[in-house]
Amino acid sequence: MQDPVISRLHRIKGQIEAVERMYKARKACIEVVRQVQAARAALGRLAGILLTDEAKRCVDAGDLKELEKIVNKTFKIV
Repeated sequence: MQDPVISRLHRIKGQIEAVERMYKARKACIEVVRQVQAARAALGRLAGILLTDEAKRCVDAGDLKELEKIVNKTFKIV
């Protein structure tokens, strides 16, 4: 079974490739923008999964200081 993060990355890659094809084919701007928005949303969901996994790892390891660093850095990014 493939890693779910890798599966998501493959889907995102496909979305980005679709944006390129649509742009090259001179599709309507709104269609291209919708595809860009879908890819962007998928990246946001992936970031959430990665952060959640890292937070769980820290909690499981009892490394609350590292968890605090992750939370602080995350809110600085957002």
